[in-house]
Amino acid sequence: RAIGEGTIPAAVLAPRDPALGEALALLLVRAGRKGEALALLEDATRASPAPPPRLSWVLALALVDAGRGAEATALLD
Repeated sequence: RAIGEGTIPAAVLAPRDPALGEALALLLVRAGRKGEALALLEDATRASPAPPPRLSWVLALALVDAGRGAEATALLD
């Protein structure tokens, strides 16, 4: 079964929990679904009033991988 099939969509659960968002995003990357992972990381980061440093770092890596290096740099500044 594919990630998310027959379950509550990750996007519904993850934005409220940065750690869950990161874990689900990493599963999506392993499944070859990088675009969905990046969107999930962005949502989890925006939803958190103070995103954990690790989440920001993982999002920055995903942004670089997506060719969005300037956004990654701005995020970490």
